[in-house]
Amino acid sequence: MSFIFRTFAAPLNVQHIISNFWFFESDEGIGAYTHYATATVFPRIVFGLEGCFSISSDDGRQINLNSSGFNGQTNTFMKFTVYSKKVSVFGVVLKPYSLFSLTGHIAEILSNEYLDFNSIWSKLGNDLEEKVVTAPNNYSRIKIISSFLEKKWNKNCRSQGEIIIANAVNELINLEGVLDINNISDQYSLSLRQFERNFKKMTGFSPKHFHRISRFEKAADICLENRFKMTDIAYRFGYFDQAHFIKDFKQFSGFTPLTYQNVASSDIVFAKT
Repeated sequence: MSFIFRTFAAPLNVQHIISNFWFFESDEGIGAYTHYATATVFPRIVFGLEGCFSISSDDGRQINLNSSGFNGQTNTFMKFTVYSKKVSVFGVVLKPYSLFSLTGHIAEILSNEYLDFNSIWSKLGNDLEEKVVTAPNNYSRIKIISSFLEKKWNKNCRSQGEIIIANAVNELINLEGVLDINNISDQYSLSLRQFERNFKKMTGFSPKHFHRISRFEKAADICLENRFKMTDIAYRFGYFDQAHFIKDFKQFSGFTPLTYQNVASSDIVFAKT
């Protein structure tokens, strides 16, 4: 197979909104193939520069795409099927707490969904898509997208409560062990019910479910290094035992950890975004 997958760091002024950018391009003669996307707490914006592909989820839904849109945070795995003609895609990985301020919609609405820009930003979204698709290079795209998202973010007045939840989200992303929700809610001077309600509003998931997906993502990255035993990885990330680790892993990726390692090292496209 012949393809290009590159990532780009977000400019400093938007690193509180954007995790990174990525670019994928396949050759015209590559033939059809599948990209397996695991569950993730990070929403994405996808710009279809050339060609088309389809998304299918484990619940049987399938969407054929030839345009751009939002791919919300997911608690399930998906398959992206790319057809035989050349495909070129530019993507943005957003911070898990950013959707509410960027779109005005509670994050739960966008969970496991793919929505076009017109549904989110109306004409402004269509204008953004046109500018990004016709931009001369990826660095111009980064500049255009960063400017647009920064304006959206700054326009929306964020309350102190939203900033508190954003800080809590970052704490959970960095957490490797067992989650103590009561301790975290107390840390931010919120009742448990208030903390859980606001957390779900901004991320689309309850704190417990968010933590399950987030630690799976970190464990999956460690699995790809192929340097640690599965029991050691399970212990490091606070799973009760190896059976619990395998169950979560299969739910969020569609594979057991060992199969995931084998697929990721094969000629099947498995680039994580």
